Amino acid sequence: MKLPKAIVGIDPGTTSAVAVVNLKGKVLALESRRNFGRDQMVKYISSVCSPSMIATDRALPPSVVVKISSTFNSALFTPREDLKHEEKTELTKDFGPKDTHQRDALAAALAAYKKNEERLKRVEKAMGGLNLWDHVDDVKDMILRDRCRNIAEAIELILSPKRKKGTVQKKKIVTKVDLEGIVNKLRESLKEKERSFSILEKYAGKLEERVEHLEKENEKLKRKKIPKTKVPKRMENRIKNFKTELKKKTEELRELHKAINVLRELENIRKKGFISVKVIGEPTLEKLKETEERLGIY
Repeated sequence: MKLPKAIVGIDPGTTSAVAVVNLKGKVLALESRRNFGRDQMVKYISSVCSPSMIATDRALPPSVVVKISSTFNSALFTPREDLKHEEKTELTKDFGPKDTHQRDALAAALAAYKKNEERLKRVEKAMGGLNLWDHVDDVKDMILRDRCRNIAEAIELILSPKRKKGTVQKKKIVTKVDLEGIVNKLRESLKEKERSFSILEKYAGKLEERVEHLEKENEKLKRKKIPKTKVPKRMENRIKNFKTELKKKTEELRELHKAINVLRELENIRKKGFISVKVIGEPTLEKLKETEERLGIY
């Protein structure tokens, strides 16, 4: 069973506590034990969730918290200054922690969630608009860990199998061209590119709608002689970046369509009993590699 992504608050000490809050702010687990060592906490956390972020209530994080964060390769949250008693009580009043250790761990997790709540809500809104709810927590996880620049990049990374696995496939040297295999690979690549293109296009469209709405509001304010609100520069830059990305994707799709059409013709020739030949000059290993790369066999 896939474990939920979560924010984990930790309060270390002779009696230590662990609090687990999912990426919607719901408390999933709260545990405190005497002699609750680092290894035991890691084992406990691993049984409950996949931590996107480890949190503490102290501005200077305890070494145990830092090490646990490193173990999970999670983001580390620390408040600007130690959370005060009143703050921790207010944050946890609706959850009934059994002792001060549970309270402190839970306060750390909830403080981390509230600090990132706006970003997480934006992810939900964007993913809902694209009908990609199955990937919401994965995108939130990448945002919290700072593994991407924006939501669109996170979506593309998650939906692209090659990037998701983080592997680079080795090139395969062939002496006999398998046209059917090449066509199938190009079709798969084309399908993946089209999906990525469609998602980026939709997201860029939503950003443009937002800018258009802001511009209309500005016009209304102008007519009322009220100082207008400028379209945020950051919004304009994001749209500009998306348009650049869309242009790049469009060109990639165009090239893939061309390759599909050429190879489809070659496939028809082969089915008629003829053999298609590619002239590569002197048949050296380097020439074969070069031809292989141009044909797109990976």
